[in-house]
Amino acid sequence: MLLRLADERPRYYQCDQIGTPQEVTDEAGEVAWSARYKAWGEAKEVISEAARKAGIRNPIRFQGQYFDHETGLHYNRHRYYDPNSGRFICKDPIGLAGGINVFQYAPNPISWIDPLGLHCILADTDLV
Repeated sequence: MLLRLADERPRYYQCDQIGTPQEVTDEAGEVAWSARYKAWGEAKEVISEAARKAGIRNPIRFQGQYFDHETGLHYNRHRYYDPNSGRFICKDPIGLAGGINVFQYAPNPISWIDPLGLHCILADTDLV
């Protein structure tokens, strides 16, 4: 994946088997941003001094979700996800069609994803 900022220099996402960004590197391969994740997606960011000065921030988190700095929640297209609890904060908009537990994210955060916030699927690691 590619990240472009106002300075037009490319940055590259280095993701794990389920699409979670682990690092953002510059064109020289230097790490500008990295994160360590707890099991359900809570991230601890590490930002290099050069990246901080350049204004490099990465809003993409656990399995491609958008991180909301104001709430600490992850936006997952149809609803918000709480990485501290490992659950969505509102009911599944498709009701029981998404499963009997309408707040569940996935049964296993290592091999399952819910890219739209509607129902979880087994990650196809050949595509990520």
